[in-house]
Order: sequence, then structure tokens, then C-alpha cells
Amino acid sequence: MGGLRLGGIAKRLSSCVWCALGWDERRYGKTTTLPQRYLDVRSRARCSGAPPPRADAFVAVHAARSHIKRMGAVHGVHMKYAAMSAASAYGAIRAGGQPYEETPSSTWYLIVLLWYSALVHALITSLFLMRRGEWLIGKRPADGSIPLWSLAIWWCFHLPTWLYTFVHTLTTEAPLASEVQPGWWIGGRYAHYLPGQRRWSLTIDLTVEFPEGCIKTSNDYLLVAVWDGTPPDAHSLENAARKAADAIQRGDVMVHCAHGKGRSTCVMCACLVRAGLYATWEEAYEACRKGRKGVKLNSKMRKALTSWAKTYP
Repeated sequence: MGGLRLGGIAKRLSSCVWCALGWDERRYGKTTTLPQRYLDVRSRARCSGAPPPRADAFVAVHAARSHIKRMGAVHGVHMKYAAMSAASAYGAIRAGGQPYEETPSSTWYLIVLLWYSALVHALITSLFLMRRGEWLIGKRPADGSIPLWSLAIWWCFHLPTWLYTFVHTLTTEAPLASEVQPGWWIGGRYAHYLPGQRRWSLTIDLTVEFPEGCIKTSNDYLLVAVWDGTPPDAHSLENAARKAADAIQRGDVMVHCAHGKGRSTCVMCACLVRAGLYATWEEAYEACRKGRKGVKLNSKMRKALTSWAKTYP
């Protein structure tokens, strides 16, 4: 009986969250309003005999989604790691809420893992804010691979990051990669799954957190490792832009990050300017926005591009 009750609660919550997050926009359409979505879920719940979803939970999730949309996908990325740190610490405290003698050894293992996760995510959050320490993840510049020791030490960073990016890629409307100008491509983590047998004259990889997927189809590879939501410095932007401007003479250029929105767009703006397609990075950014849905530059990225333009006119 308890299992059926929990199952009913889970079903109600999942229906509410699924609809509120907009993951079923193909069914509802982009113009469907929040009340229409709620009423549709409620009517389907009545037909199936299940209790209807709570409107307050529905509105709360939708409000969170709206706030994230206003904030932008590349703003405040460090907050998800801060939240993971807080959640892990809370779980460890809750798990250790009984006397020492009454705590089984399996619970102590869980407590240690949770505290380790809390500390790792707190460290990652600090490095995000300082825009330093990308080398700690150990990604190899030669081929973009992630060593096994990194997976073992930073598993609590890699696992949720990979899972989040996988789910985000499945649910986003943006394609795996987009050609924003002839021969110039912006993509995400899974750009190597782009349909067709494409080969890149150069792949510029902005990720710290993922092994490179395009390495086997790239004649040349450049790793510019930066944390999600943070831009490269002016020197790295110039180096990437010059290399891309040279590589475009021999074939298509792929610039990718995790989602193909922020870091990759920042570098692509510099590439398009250095290749002589646009006079300013602002013009190049507008071209990227027209060529790929959802691209954004946060304030740090805009400042980095402005600094690059002044340093390397």
C-alpha cells in the first residue's frame, strides 16, 4: 500500500515537473500558456484516476524555469556546483543524525562520500569564481582525453556534469552543431554525432570537463580549457582566432563547448573577426545569434572580447 502511495506521489510530481519545464513542448506547442498546460495535465490525471497535480508546485517549478531563462544558460553556472555542495553536506548531516554506536558501517561510507562530494563541489565553485585551476581536471591538450586518475578523484564532479549535459542535449531545441557562417561551426559536447561524414580542418575545444569527441575527425586540435560560463583571456582568444583563420583555408572549423552557447560563441566571435568576415565582435555575435538558436554571451565574455579587441586590434 505504501509503495502504491509513493508511486502515485512520484507520478504526480513527475507530471507536474515535466510539463512545467517545457520538455513536452512538441506536444503542447510553444505558445501554450502555463494554465493551459496545468489544466491539460490535470484533466489527464482525472481520466486515469490519479490525483491531480498541485497547482502551487506547478507554478513554483515554472517560476524557477523562468528565472533560469532570464538569467541565461551561461550566467551563474557555478551555482549548480554550489547547490551540489550544499546538498551533499546536508545529506551527510542527515545521514549522521544518530549516535555513533548505532550508525552502521555502510552509513559511515555514505557519510564520507557525501562529505567528499561537498568539499569537491565547494572547491570547483571557488575555482569557477576565480577562473583558475582548470589544469586540476587533467585534460590532455594533445588529444583532449580525460585520464583515469581524474575520473577516480573527481568522480563527483564528472558524474553530475556529464549527466546534466546529456539530459540537456536531449531536451534542448538547438541542434548538435550549427553552421553560423559557411565553414564555421558552433557545437556542443556531442557535436561529433552530427549527421554526415564531416571532417574538420580544426577543432577548438573549450571544455575542461569532457573528453574530446571530434578528435578522430579533425586534422588539427586546439584545447582552450576554461570553466563553463567563463571566457578565455585575450591571448588565448587571439591564438585560437589566428589558428582558425588559417585553418579555414583548408576546410571547415568546429568550435565547441558543452552546449554550444557561451564559451564557443565567445571564441567564434573572435575567429570571425580575425578571418575578416566582420569588423567587430558585436557584428560577429549577431551573425552567431542568427545562425544558432540560444547562443549567449554573459558579461565576462563581453568584457573578454572587448579586451581582446583593444589588445589585438
